[in-house]
Amino acid sequence: MRLALLAATTLVFTMSAAGADIIEDRQAIMKERGDIMRVLGPIAQGQQDFDAETVMAALEQMNENALGDSIMEYFPAGSESGNTRATPAVWEDSAAFVAIETTYTTNVQAAVDAAPSDIDEFRAVFGPVAAQCGACHERFRAQQ
Repeated sequence: MRLALLAATTLVFTMSAAGADIIEDRQAIMKERGDIMRVLGPIAQGQQDFDAETVMAALEQMNENALGDSIMEYFPAGSESGNTRATPAVWEDSAAFVAIETTYTTNVQAAVDAAPSDIDEFRAVFGPVAAQCGACHERFRAQQ
């Protein structure tokens, strides 16, 4: 009996720790995206000068960070509570959540492929990327 109780307790702690780790993992991914947006956003808004090397480096980093249809690996069942700003809609309508991320990934790849060489080219390819960020935050991220 004690052995079964110990095993069950260990399993619960292990699952809790795994859930906390996955939340930390997805927060790290989203923090990196935010850091990249803090480089690209001011350039797109004309607050910083356009520099093709800086833009390409940030877009390539963003492309490496994109998850596409594998995003739900970072939002498994059981990770909806705890230190997270993910709304219940992530799990209630995961198809829409995945669709936004997949479109985001496609848009990021298109921006990299375009290799913008001036501000107008950059704005043309960055707008769709930023729009997907906004669409996701609007529905799937709780305000602070």
